[in-house]
Amino acid sequence: MLLMTYKTYINNKAFSGAESIGLRITTLGETFGKIGSGIFIGGLNIFTVFFGLYAVKNVNIPIFLCFRRCAIICTIIVEFVISFTLPGIPKGLCAIIMVAGALVAGWETLDSGSFGYFLVFCNNFS
Repeated sequence: MLLMTYKTYINNKAFSGAESIGLRITTLGETFGKIGSGIFIGGLNIFTVFFGLYAVKNVNIPIFLCFRRCAIICTIIVEFVISFTLPGIPKGLCAIIMVAGALVAGWETLDSGSFGYFLVFCNNFS
């Protein structure tokens, strides 16, 4: 913070030697200009925490971990919705193996808690 203040108010050309080796010290204006997006992303992260907390209350820990390992499917779905692209063969095969491994690992503890499953997948999507 002290370096940013120095660069902003005292010498805007300061630290040019550090910039030549790839170390960039931003000014206070640049930093505070990006704070809004950081607060927005942090606020969205609260949804993940709440979904995770309530999901653990409704399903047992092995099932929660089993379906958290299935997050790759949610990532592929979101990627398709945003950019309309399907994964390639290697990525799809990797996702299938990961989901199959997670389901085999949690097969003995699968129960019929559909609301808990819904919360875990909300956690995955968030």
